[in-house]
Amino acid sequence: MYDNAYMLKKFNPTLTKWEADSTQPSGVRWDLAIDQQGNPAYVDKNERILWKRAGKWTRMKGCAVRIAFGPEGSFYKRGCFAEGNNIFKYNSGKRTWDPLPKQMAEDIVIDSEGTPWINTWAGEVYRLSGGAWVKMGLRGAAPLAAGPEGGLYALAAPVINGDKTIYRWAGATSWVPIKGRGATELSIGINKKWYVVDSQQKIFRYFNPNCVERTVPFYKVDEV
Repeated sequence: MYDNAYMLKKFNPTLTKWEADSTQPSGVRWDLAIDQQGNPAYVDKNERILWKRAGKWTRMKGCAVRIAFGPEGSFYKRGCFAEGNNIFKYNSGKRTWDPLPKQMAEDIVIDSEGTPWINTWAGEVYRLSGGAWVKMGLRGAAPLAAGPEGGLYALAAPVINGDKTIYRWAGATSWVPIKGRGATELSIGINKKWYVVDSQQKIFRYFNPNCVERTVPFYKVDEV
């Protein structure tokens, strides 16, 4: 713990251990995101956005509870309560947060085409399309995960041994359950590598992403 919140730690695959960032200015409380250059940004307990660029931490204007980067460099946030929990896109030229069509959200992810997706407290999934938020099916989804090279995934019922079922978006409002290991958190990196956290707070990495796209049972994992 740090500042009554959490320390950032980056996995070192050579040393196979997690390493802390001694320059971290405050603790991570609400969210963590990684930009296309591999730089971290997070939201602290005071709903402030901190982003590390060129080796230096900078504080962004405004407040947030959730943040997300797109693979093309876009930066989005779900604003804090004072901002109506709505979605905003960062305007790097003006250094301002531009509002998107109003829609209260719980969480946000950005797909491989730079399109934002959200889920709400009511368990609805929406995608921004044609300037409006469109329902995408799969009630009760939380959280969502988007791969920078394609693929949109969600966790939803049924819950088995404390872990939610993983679903893959199959187009329109269709979602396909992936058999095998469930999760409580899911993240997808480059080369479609999967990282999941289970109900025992163990972290697993999936080594055969092609199987995921063919919906082969998701069980070939190693604990990190």
